[in-house]
Amino acid sequence: MRAGNQTCALVQRAAVICGAMVLIASSGCSVAGWAGNVIAGPGTEAEVTGEYRGLEGKTVAVVVTAPPHTLLRQPNMPLLVAKALSGQLSQQLPTITIVDPTQVIAFQNQNPYWSTLPYGDLARRLGADRLVLIDVVSYSTQDPKNKHVWRGTMTANVNVAEGDSANPDAFVYTNAVGAGYPSRPIPLLDSDEQTIQLGMLKLFSHRVTGLFYDHKEARR
Repeated sequence: MRAGNQTCALVQRAAVICGAMVLIASSGCSVAGWAGNVIAGPGTEAEVTGEYRGLEGKTVAVVVTAPPHTLLRQPNMPLLVAKALSGQLSQQLPTITIVDPTQVIAFQNQNPYWSTLPYGDLARRLGADRLVLIDVVSYSTQDPKNKHVWRGTMTANVNVAEGDSANPDAFVYTNAVGAGYPSRPIPLLDSDEQTIQLGMLKLFSHRVTGLFYDHKEARR
């Protein structure tokens, strides 16, 4: 009797396997694609090509601008952004030389009309071959719809000017980058503004730097 039960179990198992094979064969690519996603799904890495590779081997100055109302609320924001991005650029592109962000901020403060300078002149006065200009559009550490929670968000236009090119006053690359940290709003008592800013700036700097070199990113 026991041997008979084992035989039945083997027959049932074989039927299930055969049925699965028929299903795969009849479903074609959809099932195969699903199987591929399971095997190479979240947690795998994808190759990402840098969109602009002209920073390598150059002296780079990160210049940050923002609307007056943003600077009124966050006067130290340009320096925080410049330091975070400069540090990430130095780490991921070791062949570049970064102009000290405090030197750039000092130049901006000492020259109120610096923004009227042609980019070629600005690069020369900062001692840079490349300008990475971060034009901050929005910057906030709290959810604008709910002041009782933390939700850091920022968006900026990223532009590059080549001070040593034939046309130093024109952008050779431009893109828009945004970052939000944390992924979901959290109550005010569960964190603080400095922590939110650090997380947001780290994510923003990672995304901007990723535009300038080939790298791998985890699939989600």
